[in-house]
Amino acid sequence: MTITEDEKKQQVMIGEATLNLIFNHQDVTPLSLVEQLYAMADREQDDDRLLSIWQARKWLQIFTKGAPSGRRPDWLQEMMSRACQETVIAADDGPVSRPSSR
Repeated sequence: MTITEDEKKQQVMIGEATLNLIFNHQDVTPLSLVEQLYAMADREQDDDRLLSIWQARKWLQIFTKGAPSGRRPDWLQEMMSRACQETVIAADDGPVSRPSSR
């Protein structure tokens, strides 16, 4: 599977939106990403980046509406399923210990 140049640009825009949400201590969900992309588009002056933002937003909206599985990239499907699983996040001062099961 090859990724087109347009798809790479869309992934960069989704990545930027993700980082913006993380740095602002907000949840990263498909809906919050779409909203963040709207906010990014409002501030964007470069036409090429604006087009990439629009395409990424459109793609995310299609994905969130339950597009056929053949239209979902494998990497995003895997990320979404991992995000749904319970995870343990290490604190800055060290790993979080899990209670032992006896």
